[in-house]
Amino acid sequence: MLQEINRGATAGVGEQYAPDGTFTSAVMDLANISKLVKLEWNTTIPDPDIMDVTIEIRTKLDEIEDWSPWQGPFPSSTTPGTVTSTHTLDRNARYVQYRVNMATEDTQQTPVLNEVRLTYEKPIYAVNITKDAEPAPGTKVHPGDVISYTLIYSNGFEGITATTTIVVDEPPVHTSYIPG
Repeated sequence: MLQEINRGATAGVGEQYAPDGTFTSAVMDLANISKLVKLEWNTTIPDPDIMDVTIEIRTKLDEIEDWSPWQGPFPSSTTPGTVTSTHTLDRNARYVQYRVNMATEDTQQTPVLNEVRLTYEKPIYAVNITKDAEPAPGTKVHPGDVISYTLIYSNGFEGITATTTIVVDEPPVHTSYIPG
């Protein structure tokens, strides 16, 4: 799991903090294209007048597609202390990555990122199926006649592939299936 901090060495006890820095998360694979609902991040910011934490997010639907541009930055709450900030999301993605930007004007204290939480909905497939027959339904058929059926299906949830869908269509009573 690759996670990246862009600012050089971090300071130890009694040292000065860097005035700013960026943390880029590892890529999160949600296993399926899912609807992203919200991004929450918990920070401790002793003095929001001289300290800042913002977060950005980027997404992609599959392994082939390019990443979206970074969205944001979304600001943290301006309330001093430990606070959770929330940004509502409304997009579909399988892969998600976030980037946190932190800054302080006081090199003796720094804002702290405590937690980042992504809320998303598991995919709900909206598979639609229509069935056509030749001859048309209601037409009288005789033994030995062939009835051809055509099943047309689609998934109405944009960006979601219903890869585990199984369609079962039993032949009508007194008929038999002929492969082909």
